[in-house]
Amino acid sequence: MILSKFVIFFFLISNVSFAQKNSELLRQFKTDFTKHYVENQCGSNILGFLGRAETKGININNAHILEISNKGFSLFGLINAEFARESGRLNPNSGIDGIRNLPGETNWYHHVVLEMDGEIYDFDFGNSPVVLPVKAYFEKMFLDDKKASEGGERYIGRDEKLKTYEILVRPGLETIQARSENQKSPVKETLRLQDYLRGF
Repeated sequence: MILSKFVIFFFLISNVSFAQKNSELLRQFKTDFTKHYVENQCGSNILGFLGRAETKGININNAHILEISNKGFSLFGLINAEFARESGRLNPNSGIDGIRNLPGETNWYHHVVLEMDGEIYDFDFGNSPVVLPVKAYFEKMFLDDKKASEGGERYIGRDEKLKTYEILVRPGLETIQARSENQKSPVKETLRLQDYLRGF
């Protein structure tokens, strides 16, 4: 009985500290999303975010930098995003909130995001700082591909993206340390999107 109470207590304490660590990173992300965002600089946005988090003493030991690219022939090797920051139709509230366009479809040569503890931090996802679980993020950002009849402009198809989009995983802390020392960034693994998502 005493042992089971101890186990429950330990579980609750560990979950509280986990939530506190992620809440610190989330607060930093929300600040950086508006204060430090630079358009078309996804890699620099993530590296700067990690650097500021480390400077503030936020634990980023479990952080991974993900580089997303298209190894197939669709869109001449560009990746097709479905919910990119200010890439959609005109925002009817642009005079009120200052955001000219709604999130929408766009193409990039590659894209860089941060994964930590099963959640994705992306400065180009939507028009507000939202952190999502890995599968939910990839579903909304890349896999919810709309045909022209549904309002999409460039339909690639979910199956094609799962097979041809590649995720290069770099350890976050080691990567920012390597960059500060002008060293080559370490690579943890490279996976097709479908294989990467199986881990979550």
